[in-house]
Order: sequence, then structure tokens, then C-alpha cells
Amino acid sequence: MNLVEVSADMKIDIVTNNFHVFRGVMIAKRYTDADVMGIAAFTEYQYLPNNMVRETFGILKDIF
Repeated sequence: MNLVEVSADMKIDIVTNNFHVFRGVMIAKRYTDADVMGIAAFTEYQYLPNNMVRETFGILKDIF
């Protein structure tokens, strides 16, 4: 079930936290042939170490 009918000439922007952009774009490209681009929102610096470690495990989970 698709919420939006996607065509190959369509452009999709993924807006998420800066540590999550890579994974969000990777997942979107898996499900569509459209042009996908990531837009990073700001994250407070004190949260980055924890978020980057968690995101690494999320990327590994999605790959395997």
C-alpha cells in the first residue's frame, strides 16, 4: 500500500535529525526509484555521541 503514487521523475526530501539522514535516505532509496535527498535538522551536540552509536546499530540492522 502506497500513501503517494511515486514516479521515477519525482523528487523526495527526507527531513530528519542530522545523525539520521544517511539511514533515512538509504531506506527511502530501497523502496523507490525517485530522486531522494536528505535535509538535516539540528541536534544539540551533547546528544550526538549517544545518537551516533544507536544509529550505527540501526544502519547495521538495516543492512543485514
